[in-house]
Amino acid sequence: MGTKDLTFVQLNQLIGRKTGGISVYPFTSSIRGKEDPCSHIIVRGKSMAGRADDLFNLINCVLQEVQFTDQQRFKQFVSQSKARME
Repeated sequence: MGTKDLTFVQLNQLIGRKTGGISVYPFTSSIRGKEDPCSHIIVRGKSMAGRADDLFNLINCVLQEVQFTDQQRFKQFVSQSKARME
């Protein structure tokens, strides 16, 4: 998935150059006393101290500016995620 300004490849290259990686994980848990589950998104990233601003800018870009227009890429991500859960 790319963003409005960057393709998927450009975004991955930028993340690789400026950080030690960014990971996003879904997390669902129960809430004491309630029947409905609570869902969260956990975002992890690594960078050197001098690149912390770049890391936060890239996390913001990934979370807020992602474009879901490439259906083939989206299917690939879903398949990979499903395979990790099995």
